[in-house]
Amino acid sequence: MAIDPNFVRSPKAEARALANGVTAEQIKARGGINASGYYGDSYGINSADGVSLTDAEYNAVRSTGIGGVAGAGGAAINKALAEKIKAQTGSYPAWWASAQVAAASNNVPGYVLTPTPETVVTPTPIDTTVTEPVSKIVGTFTDPKTGDVYSLSDDGTKELLSEGTKQADALSAKEAADAKAAAEEYNAHIVADSKTQ
Repeated sequence: MAIDPNFVRSPKAEARALANGVTAEQIKARGGINASGYYGDSYGINSADGVSLTDAEYNAVRSTGIGGVAGAGGAAINKALAEKIKAQTGSYPAWWASAQVAAASNNVPGYVLTPTPETVVTPTPIDTTVTEPVSKIVGTFTDPKTGDVYSLSDDGTKELLSEGTKQADALSAKEAADAKAAAEEYNAHIVADSKTQ
């Protein structure tokens, strides 16, 4: 696995992870942990957007979001990362809209939920008048020749429920028998020809 060249492992962050039950093998397998808490296998080129904040950017932005408001630090980090992704790719990442809604829901300064006008849906009336008498299914019938299965109604109508395979099976059996007979006839000619030579 290639690690982003901007990724810098942090012994201090890795020691915190070890103290919280992460094994040294897990840390090594994921490429280490940087000061911001990212694993190497999910940082920069290995992230979903291919872009991450450096440790310096992360710490600078995180400190601007701290102010006693739940989610403010995370909102500041998300905003900085979204802006960096836009600067490098030309568009905001797909997750940015939901991150803004989450920040506004937590009353993070600078984020506002914009109410949308309610859509009024007028239901279309359903026509419930019956124009034809409804027939009742009284049984099923399997055609012995084809294997087709029909439902039988009390008004004498029948409806195909499933097609049978008896004709196809019979045709396949006939084709197999014809092929076998042709092969036996061919073999008999070969044997006869070899005796005359």
